[in-house]
Amino acid sequence: MFFVLVVDTESTSRSDLVTALHAHGYQTFVADNIDSALKPLKYLAIDAIIMAYELPDVSALELLSNIQNINSSHARKTIVMCPDNNVNSRITSLQHGADDALSKPIDFNELIIRLSKLLKRKNIYNLTTSDTIEFNGIEMDIQSLKVFIDGQQAPLSLTEFRLLYYFARNPNKVFLRSELGRITNGVNNKIDQRSIDVYIMRLRKSLQKYGKDSLIQTVRGVGYRFSA
Repeated sequence: MFFVLVVDTESTSRSDLVTALHAHGYQTFVADNIDSALKPLKYLAIDAIIMAYELPDVSALELLSNIQNINSSHARKTIVMCPDNNVNSRITSLQHGADDALSKPIDFNELIIRLSKLLKRKNIYNLTTSDTIEFNGIEMDIQSLKVFIDGQQAPLSLTEFRLLYYFARNPNKVFLRSELGRITNGVNNKIDQRSIDVYIMRLRKSLQKYGKDSLIQTVRGVGYRFSA
C-alpha cells in the first residue's frame, strides 16, 4: 500500500486524480496550497507527491525545495503536472529535483504507469518481494490487506489495518491523536479525537484475542505509541 499526496488548486482535476489513484489501490492525501502540503510531509510517511506546477503565490519549484529541506529518512518520489505543452516548465521541474514531469491535460493511465515505475524503484520500508511486513508474530499482506497473527487470519477493518500499518512502520514513535486522525481519514477530512480513541480501542480488542494488545500503549495526555 502506497500513500500519495496530491497537491493541486483545481478541485475537479484534484478529485479526478484521486479517483484514478484509488482505483489502482493507492491511498491519498490532498492539499491545495504549499502550506497544507508541507504539514503532512513533516509527520506522515508519504511515498509520492503529485503536484501542479502552478500553486497559489508559488510554483512547484518552491515546494520541491521545501521537500528537500525537510529532515526525513523517508524518500519520496515527486511528479509535477506542468502547463499545456510547456517544455520549459518540465525541464525546470526536473532540474529542481522532480523525479518526473508531465504536461496537462494529464492522461491518468500514463501518470499511474509512471508513478508505479517510480515506486517500484524505491525499495522502501524493507518490504519483501510479496509486500509483507512481519513483526512480533504478526504478518501484514499489503496487497490483499490481510493480517495474520501467529498463523491465524485476523479480521481487521480497513481503518484498523491502516492504524496497524502506520504503527508497524513507525515503532516507538508517539502519535498525536490529530496525526492518527489524518492517517485514518485524510488530511482535509479530520475526525475528532474521541473517534480515534474508539478506533484504537477496536484495534486493541482485535489484537487482544491473540495476546498482542499490549503492543499499543497509551501516552497520557498525548496519544499512542506502538512497541513492535
